[in-house]
Amino acid sequence: MKRSARVIPTHRRGLFQAGVGVVLCAIGFFLAHREPYEVHTVLATAGGCTMPTDIYEARSGMPVGSVVLFHGLSANRRVMTFTAQEFANQDLRVFVPDLPGHGKTPGPFSPQRVESCAETLVRDLAARKAIVPERTLLAGHSMGGAIATRVAAHFPVAGVLAISPAPMHPAPGLAPELLLFPEPPVLAAHSLVLSASWEPFSIR
Repeated sequence: MKRSARVIPTHRRGLFQAGVGVVLCAIGFFLAHREPYEVHTVLATAGGCTMPTDIYEARSGMPVGSVVLFHGLSANRRVMTFTAQEFANQDLRVFVPDLPGHGKTPGPFSPQRVESCAETLVRDLAARKAIVPERTLLAGHSMGGAIATRVAAHFPVAGVLAISPAPMHPAPGLAPELLLFPEPPVLAAHSLVLSASWEPFSIR
Protein backbone atom coordinates (compact mmCIF):
# COMPACT_ATOMS: atom_id res chain seq x y z
CA MET A 1 0.00 0.00 0.00
CA LYS A 2 1.38 3.36 -1.07
CA ARG A 3 1.67 6.13 1.51
CA SER A 4 0.97 9.64 0.31
CA ALA A 5 3.43 12.34 1.30
CA ARG A 6 2.10 15.16 3.45
CA VAL A 7 1.84 18.32 1.42
CA ILE A 8 2.30 21.65 3.24
CA PRO A 9 0.15 24.36 1.74
CA THR A 10 2.15 26.97 -0.15
CA HIS A 11 1.02 29.89 1.99
CA ARG A 12 2.04 28.10 5.20
CA ARG A 13 5.45 27.23 3.73
CA GLY A 14 5.93 30.88 2.79
CA LEU A 15 5.07 32.04 6.31
CA PHE A 16 7.47 29.53 7.80
CA GLN A 17 10.32 30.65 5.52
CA ALA A 18 9.59 34.31 6.26
CA GLY A 19 9.67 33.58 10.01
CA VAL A 20 13.02 31.79 9.71
CA GLY A 21 14.36 34.72 7.66
CA VAL A 22 13.32 37.24 10.30
CA VAL A 23 14.98 35.19 13.07
CA LEU A 24 18.22 34.84 11.07
CA CYS A 25 18.24 38.57 10.32
CA ALA A 26 17.77 39.38 14.01
CA ILE A 27 20.65 37.05 14.98
CA GLY A 28 22.87 38.60 12.29
CA PHE A 29 22.03 42.13 13.46
CA PHE A 30 22.82 41.22 17.08
CA LEU A 31 26.17 39.66 16.17
CA ALA A 32 27.14 42.55 13.89
CA HIS A 33 26.32 45.21 16.49
CA ARG A 34 27.52 43.42 19.62
CA GLU A 35 30.27 45.50 21.15
CA PRO A 36 33.61 43.69 21.51
CA TYR A 37 33.87 44.92 25.10
CA GLU A 38 31.91 45.13 28.34
CA VAL A 39 31.75 48.14 30.66
CA HIS A 40 31.45 48.06 34.43
CA THR A 41 32.05 50.67 37.11
CA VAL A 42 34.14 50.23 40.25
CA LEU A 43 34.98 52.55 43.13
CA ALA A 44 38.75 53.00 42.93
CA THR A 45 40.26 53.94 46.28
CA ALA A 46 43.93 54.83 46.47
CA GLY A 47 45.88 57.28 48.60
CA GLY A 48 42.77 58.80 50.16
CA CYS A 49 41.14 59.33 46.77
CA THR A 50 37.84 57.59 46.04
CA MET A 51 36.95 57.76 42.35
CA PRO A 52 34.18 55.98 40.42
CA THR A 53 36.00 54.43 37.48
CA ASP A 54 34.58 52.89 34.32
CA ILE A 55 36.45 49.84 33.07
CA TYR A 56 36.10 48.79 29.44
CA GLU A 57 36.98 45.11 29.30
CA ALA A 58 37.57 43.21 26.06
CA ARG A 59 35.16 40.27 25.73
CA SER A 60 38.09 38.13 24.60
CA GLY A 61 39.41 38.35 28.16
CA MET A 62 42.90 38.72 26.70
CA PRO A 63 43.64 42.46 26.29
CA VAL A 64 46.89 43.33 24.51
CA GLY A 65 47.47 46.25 26.88
CA SER A 66 45.79 48.96 28.94
CA VAL A 67 44.90 52.64 28.78
CA VAL A 68 44.28 54.95 31.72
CA LEU A 69 42.21 57.81 30.30
CA PHE A 70 41.77 61.18 32.04
CA HIS A 71 39.03 63.72 31.29
CA GLY A 72 39.43 67.49 31.16
CA LEU A 73 38.50 70.33 33.49
CA SER A 74 34.75 70.60 34.19
CA ALA A 75 34.19 67.26 32.41
CA ASN A 76 33.73 63.70 33.70
CA ARG A 77 34.32 60.08 32.72
CA ARG A 78 31.13 59.98 30.61
CA VAL A 79 32.52 62.68 28.30
CA MET A 80 35.35 60.28 27.44
CA THR A 81 33.01 57.43 26.44
CA PHE A 82 33.64 57.61 22.69
CA THR A 83 37.42 57.78 23.12
CA ALA A 84 37.33 54.89 25.61
CA GLN A 85 35.23 52.81 23.20
CA GLU A 86 37.72 53.35 20.38
CA PHE A 87 40.60 52.22 22.60
CA ALA A 88 38.55 49.21 23.74
CA ASN A 89 37.87 48.31 20.10
CA GLN A 90 41.64 47.79 19.77
CA ASP A 91 41.42 45.05 22.42
CA LEU A 92 42.74 47.30 25.19
CA ARG A 93 41.50 47.39 28.78
CA VAL A 94 40.54 50.99 29.52
CA PHE A 95 40.21 52.71 32.91
CA VAL A 96 38.35 56.06 33.01
CA PRO A 97 38.05 57.71 36.46
CA ASP A 98 36.02 60.70 37.60
CA LEU A 99 38.78 62.95 38.91
CA PRO A 100 38.31 64.80 42.25
CA GLY A 101 35.66 67.50 42.10
CA HIS A 102 34.26 66.10 38.85
CA GLY A 103 31.41 63.76 37.98
CA LYS A 104 30.55 61.59 40.97
CA THR A 105 33.88 62.12 42.77
CA PRO A 106 33.60 64.63 45.63
CA GLY A 107 35.91 67.62 45.98
CA PRO A 108 37.76 69.57 46.95
CA PHE A 109 39.33 70.25 43.55
CA SER A 110 42.80 71.54 42.97
CA PRO A 111 45.15 70.73 40.09
CA GLN A 112 47.68 69.35 42.56
CA ARG A 113 45.11 67.04 44.18
CA VAL A 114 43.87 65.82 40.81
CA GLU A 115 47.44 65.07 39.70
CA SER A 116 48.22 63.30 42.99
CA CYS A 117 45.07 61.14 42.82
CA ALA A 118 45.70 60.28 39.16
CA GLU A 119 49.27 59.18 39.86
CA THR A 120 48.19 57.20 42.93
CA LEU A 121 45.52 55.45 40.85
CA VAL A 122 48.06 54.43 38.19
CA ARG A 123 50.51 53.16 40.81
CA ASP A 124 47.74 51.25 42.60
CA LEU A 125 46.55 49.62 39.35
CA ALA A 126 50.11 48.50 38.68
CA ALA A 127 50.56 47.19 42.24
CA ARG A 128 47.33 45.18 41.89
CA LYS A 129 48.50 43.80 38.49
CA ALA A 130 45.45 45.37 36.85
CA ILE A 131 47.85 47.02 34.39
CA VAL A 132 51.33 46.17 33.18
CA PRO A 133 53.19 49.51 33.00
CA GLU A 134 55.27 48.60 29.94
CA ARG A 135 52.02 47.76 28.10
CA THR A 136 50.05 50.76 29.35
CA LEU A 137 49.24 54.06 27.69
CA LEU A 138 48.30 57.18 29.67
CA ALA A 139 45.93 59.39 27.71
CA GLY A 140 43.81 62.44 28.32
CA HIS A 141 42.17 65.57 27.01
CA SER A 142 42.90 69.14 28.13
CA MET A 143 43.60 68.97 31.87
CA GLY A 144 43.63 65.18 31.51
CA GLY A 145 46.27 65.41 28.77
CA ALA A 146 48.47 67.52 31.04
CA ILE A 147 47.96 65.02 33.86
CA ALA A 148 48.91 62.10 31.59
CA THR A 149 52.23 63.79 30.71
CA ARG A 150 52.90 64.69 34.33
CA VAL A 151 52.18 61.22 35.73
CA ALA A 152 54.32 59.61 33.02
CA ALA A 153 57.25 61.82 34.08
CA HIS A 154 57.27 60.03 37.47
CA PHE A 155 55.94 56.59 36.58
CA PRO A 156 57.29 54.88 33.45
CA VAL A 157 54.68 53.58 31.01
CA ALA A 158 54.68 52.48 27.37
CA GLY A 159 53.55 55.88 26.08
CA VAL A 160 51.45 59.01 26.43
CA LEU A 161 48.70 60.47 24.25
CA ALA A 162 47.88 64.06 25.24
CA ILE A 163 44.98 65.60 23.29
CA SER A 164 45.05 69.42 23.44
CA PRO A 165 46.71 69.32 26.88
CA ALA A 166 46.16 72.22 29.25
CA PRO A 167 48.97 74.78 28.93
CA MET A 168 51.93 74.35 31.24
CA HIS A 169 54.16 77.14 29.92
CA PRO A 170 53.57 80.83 30.66
CA ALA A 171 52.86 82.64 27.38
CA PRO A 172 51.90 86.16 26.29
CA GLY A 173 48.13 86.52 26.33
CA LEU A 174 47.63 83.47 28.55
CA ALA A 175 45.43 84.26 31.55
CA PRO A 176 47.10 83.07 34.80
CA GLU A 177 44.00 81.03 35.79
CA LEU A 178 44.42 78.91 32.65
CA LEU A 179 47.87 77.82 33.78
CA LEU A 180 46.79 74.92 36.00
CA PHE A 181 50.31 73.56 36.34
CA PRO A 182 53.00 76.27 36.49
CA GLU A 183 55.93 73.94 35.74
CA PRO A 184 55.93 71.64 32.70
CA PRO A 185 57.14 68.06 33.21
CA VAL A 186 59.93 66.34 31.34
CA LEU A 187 58.09 64.74 28.43
CA ALA A 188 58.38 60.94 28.59
CA ALA A 189 59.64 58.93 25.65
CA HIS A 190 56.97 57.70 23.25
CA SER A 191 54.69 60.70 23.82
CA LEU A 192 52.27 62.06 21.24
CA VAL A 193 50.87 65.55 21.87
CA LEU A 194 47.99 66.66 19.64
CA SER A 195 46.86 70.27 19.37
CA ALA A 196 43.83 71.56 17.49
CA SER A 197 44.64 74.00 14.68
CA TRP A 198 41.95 76.51 15.77
CA GLU A 199 43.10 76.77 19.37
CA PRO A 200 44.43 80.20 20.39
CA PHE A 201 48.20 80.37 19.97
CA SER A 202 48.74 81.14 23.67
CA ILE A 203 46.92 77.92 24.59
CA ARG A 204 48.81 75.79 22.08
